[in-house]
Amino acid sequence: MKLTAYLEIVARRGGEVTLHDVMSFIVQELHHASRHGRIALGFPNMGQKPGLGDTVRAFAEDIEVLNAITGFLVANPRVDDYALVRRPKPIPKGISEHVAFSYYRIGHGLSKARLARLGERGRRLQEYNSETRAKRANKINEFDGKGRNSSGIAFATLYSASTRAQFRLHVEQRQCAYSEGEPNGYGLSRKDNVVAIPVF
Repeated sequence: MKLTAYLEIVARRGGEVTLHDVMSFIVQELHHASRHGRIALGFPNMGQKPGLGDTVRAFAEDIEVLNAITGFLVANPRVDDYALVRRPKPIPKGISEHVAFSYYRIGHGLSKARLARLGERGRRLQEYNSETRAKRANKINEFDGKGRNSSGIAFATLYSASTRAQFRLHVEQRQCAYSEGEPNGYGLSRKDNVVAIPVF
């Protein structure tokens, strides 16, 4: 996916709703809006401000996709309550630095039925998965000397469209070389399919 344009959505500050809730709402709405075309998400203030920051940039191959997404967002009055949707623009030229925003999977334990079915192999797999989950969960809790989260990982709280179950979408930020990968359904890079988001 060759990114040519971006749309910036900035969380409105103040009020009774937390920044985390506003950013989660924006990510959820962009997930719904992606039916108008593929988008990749970037969080330019992640690591400088709490959680995902206060800004989301949606990138696309074609500015017309972002125009359709803008129309979808501004048609929802709740979006205007919580965020400022700016006009889509071309990506500035001459950018040499890129980052990837990837889905960071923590995983879950095996169900009792699966454990029983797999027997000893299931017990060993459960033990391995528990250690891996613990390491990944501990990475999220890395803080620098000023008490800021330095792990490069934050999350949005989302809801499944089919079951309405709540879940956390963990996002990991890391430096990367230029790459034209394909984003997942939430606009994030995958392990072996990196979308390079321009830094500007």
